Amino acid sequence: MRKLKLWLFKKGWINIHPDAIVHPTAFVHRTSIIYGGVKIGENVQIGPHCIIGGVCEYPNKRLRVCNNGPVFIEHHTILHGLNTVDGPNEFSTVIENDCTLMKGSHVGHDCFIQNNVTLSCGVKVGGFSRVEAYSTLGLNSTVHQKQTVPRGSMLGAGSFFKTDKGRHFKIWVGSPAKPIKPNQYLIDKLNASINSNTDIPKG
Repeated sequence: MRKLKLWLFKKGWINIHPDAIVHPTAFVHRTSIIYGGVKIGENVQIGPHCIIGGVCEYPNKRLRVCNNGPVFIEHHTILHGLNTVDGPNEFSTVIENDCTLMKGSHVGHDCFIQNNVTLSCGVKVGGFSRVEAYSTLGLNSTVHQKQTVPRGSMLGAGSFFKTDKGRHFKIWVGSPAKPIKPNQYLIDKLNASINSNTDIPKG
């Protein structure tokens, strides 16, 4: 049966590789492609025309329709459509719980996207990068490869993030992006959740 499904996948007649693991509560649109090595958690929603676990984008790296390495999309995460999440080049690509990827956003190979992150439309996250919990990346913003976006950051629309001096809970704007003020809205929101005894997932 696996050989048949693999043949059908290579021919483009089914959209989920037989080695991919998709939780029964997850939804994958029929136009999206899920490669081998991908694990999709509970209540994940993957909209139309997404490519999950494809070969990482390196010069002269040939396309493969097999297992490109481990990609984990954990629970309650939503990909609205036209999203790409690359398979790893060395380690794994991870998107944790309760994340939102709006249309046209891209997560490069070996990235680690922590809990409660929002990637707005057109966001690009370069390979080996880390986006820490509760961060929001604005429309068409870009994270250069091998960067860490600090916890609770807000990256302004069209900004280019490349720095080794990141600070938590800041609003970043510009190219290159620089912190301009505290992300007070998020700070107040998290403090209100703590005061009301609402559990905040750890990033």
